[in-house]
Amino acid sequence: MYNKYYINILIFMVMAFIPAQLYATDYDELLVYYEGLYSRETLDSPARYALNEIALDSWRSLNLLRGKLAGLDDERKDAAKKLTELKKRIELGLHWPYKTPPSFEIPYAKSTPKIDGKIDESCWNEALVFNGYYPINSVDKVNDDSVWKIMWDKKFIYVSVFFPDKNVLSSDLQGHPYRGDSLEIFMMPSMRMKKYWEVVIGCDGDSLEGFHCNNRYGDWTSEPTAKMEGLKFKALKQKHGYSIEIAIPFSELPNYMLGNQPNAGEILYFVLVRTDIERKNEKSKFYSPFPFLYSGHNVFGYAKGILCVNLR
Repeated sequence: MYNKYYINILIFMVMAFIPAQLYATDYDELLVYYEGLYSRETLDSPARYALNEIALDSWRSLNLLRGKLAGLDDERKDAAKKLTELKKRIELGLHWPYKTPPSFEIPYAKSTPKIDGKIDESCWNEALVFNGYYPINSVDKVNDDSVWKIMWDKKFIYVSVFFPDKNVLSSDLQGHPYRGDSLEIFMMPSMRMKKYWEVVIGCDGDSLEGFHCNNRYGDWTSEPTAKMEGLKFKALKQKHGYSIEIAIPFSELPNYMLGNQPNAGEILYFVLVRTDIERKNEKSKFYSPFPFLYSGHNVFGYAKGILCVNLR
């Protein structure tokens, strides 16, 4: 009886292993592509965010195709599909024409703006200004009436936007403003620490904050209960779109949590992302004020914002 039991176990192991080896040759092109790719590309490659996904769960897919893990044919096909999609994202980064993220000087605010969503005070005339937008993953600028502004003082980073929109749509779920027309702000004071805030403000004033840390596996960890104390914001729906005005306290940013004030010459890495939904149940579109890859969590593509005194 025992011999029959062990023989059945052996047959099962052989049946699971042999097909895996046979199918491995069907995916040689994918396997050759990924061989050594994760470590071969430089850490500052524009594709780094996508490359790091290789170390997340793609190792299982690769080992299924290599025959090192047993699996069904459908599992191998699904693994190949996932790796093919990731390859497209990686190739987008490898062929990205901008090998380093942009740098911008962020002017000092001569006076404190009232956070009322109107963006009509003269101090905003001194801010860093972007006009128009770039669809995420595109280098083709769209020139419209979109306006993005940034400035700072000893207490806050100020951000304001106006987005033209013929059909302003709020989120269908309170506390999840990214499901509607909204602005996402990502700010990270230290590229070494890779600890950053995500602030999402909806067109109707709904908000969400997240305190994240990027890891080497193409993902991020979050503090789910984190709230940004002292955050100020206001959203206004207007005749031809909507506007948002925000004040982010330096005291909540890593590097400034001990009460040390910001100074000219210091750096903040950032990106602003607009979520645009033209009609309910349609896929969201994402835009930024400068060419940007993947998503707002791509810390490797954040612009370098240099705090400075007014240039004008």
